[in-house]
Amino acid sequence: MENTGKAIIFRHEPERREPSCEGFFCKGLLFSSFFLLLVIFFIFYRFFFLSGMENVPGNLGDSRLNLFIMEHWFRYFRGEADLLSPPMFFPVKHTLGYTDALFLFSLPYSLFRLAGLDMFTAYQFTLLLIHMLGLYGLFYFLLMIMGFHPFSAVSGSVIGMLSNSLYLAMHHTQLLAIGFLPILMILGVRFLQNHNEKASKRLPYGIGFILLLSALFITGFYTAWFFCLLLGLFWCVYLLVQRIFYEQKKLADLIQWSKCHFKEILFYFFVFILAMIPFFIIYLPVAVEFGPRPRWEVACMLPTPIDFLNVGKDNLVWGKLFGTYLSDLANRPYWVELLFGLPLFTFLAFILSSWALLRLCVRKKDLAAKGKGIEDANLSIYFSLCLTVLLMWFLLLRLGSKTSVWWIIYEVVPGAAAIRAVFRIQLVLGIAVGIVVAWGFSYILARVRFASQRGTMIVSISLCFFFLLVEQINLGNAFNFSKSTQLNFLSHVPNPPKGCNVFYIKPDKRKPFWELSIDALLIAQSKNLYTINGYSGLFPKGYGLININDPSFSFYLKLWIGKQKIFGKIAAYDRRENRWTQEEIRPSEIPKPILRPLKKGEFKAAITVIDPPRVFSVMEKRQIKVSVKNMSELIFTSLGDKKGRYGIKLAYQWINEKGDGLGFNNRYQLYELRPGQQKVFDVEVSAPACPGNYILEFDLVQEMVAWFREMGNQTARVPIYVLPAVGNRKN
Repeated sequence: MENTGKAIIFRHEPERREPSCEGFFCKGLLFSSFFLLLVIFFIFYRFFFLSGMENVPGNLGDSRLNLFIMEHWFRYFRGEADLLSPPMFFPVKHTLGYTDALFLFSLPYSLFRLAGLDMFTAYQFTLLLIHMLGLYGLFYFLLMIMGFHPFSAVSGSVIGMLSNSLYLAMHHTQLLAIGFLPILMILGVRFLQNHNEKASKRLPYGIGFILLLSALFITGFYTAWFFCLLLGLFWCVYLLVQRIFYEQKKLADLIQWSKCHFKEILFYFFVFILAMIPFFIIYLPVAVEFGPRPRWEVACMLPTPIDFLNVGKDNLVWGKLFGTYLSDLANRPYWVELLFGLPLFTFLAFILSSWALLRLCVRKKDLAAKGKGIEDANLSIYFSLCLTVLLMWFLLLRLGSKTSVWWIIYEVVPGAAAIRAVFRIQLVLGIAVGIVVAWGFSYILARVRFASQRGTMIVSISLCFFFLLVEQINLGNAFNFSKSTQLNFLSHVPNPPKGCNVFYIKPDKRKPFWELSIDALLIAQSKNLYTINGYSGLFPKGYGLININDPSFSFYLKLWIGKQKIFGKIAAYDRRENRWTQEEIRPSEIPKPILRPLKKGEFKAAITVIDPPRVFSVMEKRQIKVSVKNMSELIFTSLGDKKGRYGIKLAYQWINEKGDGLGFNNRYQLYELRPGQQKVFDVEVSAPACPGNYILEFDLVQEMVAWFREMGNQTARVPIYVLPAVGNRKN
């Protein structure tokens, strides 16, 4: 494109192809590349296809939650549901914003459902379609827009859309929303390529980009936000690279172009605001209610240096390294959120490509200074992409337990404080890495014809290409449940008792609590009921029913019913027995908080240690059963006032040989203990750091009032000998 005097803020041309490279873009090569992608896609979904499409991507947790949300959209389209309030966490409204809304997923899903497919098959086909769209969309972008060699486009597409990290993330199937990013990239580049043409030529691309991006925000918030963050960083880096290496003031050009097209920009702005209204309706009330994610939770999911290469124990090439020699990585909190590293060869290919781009940019600058250089806009684009990835890795890096530059983003960038699992940005960065590596392969392939040992070069490149693809393969099974089993389960759930349109699911120790919660959601949809249960990224405030199998479940169930005033008949579903019961919880059964200090005669309880241990090791943690019986005429409850006062809890302390107490810690909820009632609690006790003879003492406390022993009640005391650490014991 010739410089006509207009402000050129972005120039990109397909890579120049050597005309003497016979068959470089021949149909056979193109077809073989297309077919190779299909084979790798089959390998990625092998557990699905080899099961006869029986196995469903993901697991019984988030995957079924996503299915529940898609089915909710389908019912909304048919006029059978309130969009903002899926039938969970009854009677709380506006709960769609507690999780990803999955709007773009719901469109093909609803079409599949209208075609007569069952919900699980429609879900499978939806995920396959979106993933295939992303894979071949990226391939088209690299081949036709960036102008790379077909095999280079294959390598970039695999790194971006069929990576080891995406396979490990398949239990969070909402992350397949990255399949829409190549379409956004195509629209964005086409718009920029026409930025100096008539407005009518770029208008469809601009509007399409805005509408798809806004739809992506109500599909997968993480994906949309990560994309916007990286896009903003890329433009900042690109303008800086142009200034440093080409001495061009692209920022001034951008400002000049903006002034000349102010009305058009204003039009795009209003279109974006209008398109984002559904997002604000769904998520703004939730953001106001819950506020930012706590920093400690975000810090646990920030990567350390090794995590940028952490591919998990099941990777075909590097799995043994992380499963055997670096197995301690799996002992960290939230360790599954840190399995988004690049395989080693892919990482090295990216670094080498970045180094080659840096050298070329420096060389171009030197030649330009001598009057011999010609601007190569593509180099600045690819090098800016490299720097954007490296900058993002620097921002993510966690040193120590909490130190990270990410906290600047957390505090400054809108929406950042809502992101908990920050390292998932690697899935979006993977597309950028794929583009850079694809450029590296194309750069080498374009120069093979000039190599003196051409055959050796071709063999070496082929081996590197093969190894890069193979190291993306993960041997684990990311397709962990059967659709026929699920359909059979739902079809055999009997109808609930007449007159009951609200239910909860009973505890079942055979299954984890999250599986039971989502069972309840699917039953609610299939039977047109509301459920008190729920599962999502957020939970209503004061909702204590997350862990259905916890001994406190019945207590918090009554508390929730009282708080929400759900009086009357409700149903209870027993998963083990596959039957319903009808219940009615009366106001008199609702736990009531203690709102005053106990009188001296009310500090009465019998505390007993069941099967007390005699020996601990230094720093050892062990559960001890403690029986507590309420000997007063007052109902003991852990509920206090709004300031945290007056609730009654169980605690323990160690007393050394001098009789000095080491301090009570770790309060344990009593929940509710009626007069004369006795309960046994599992108390986790941590031994002191120094060996010796100790007394382990258990007591009750009324928060901010007094310990029961201070009011004359007897504590439970157990003599314990704490052994020294194994290496310090004397023979």
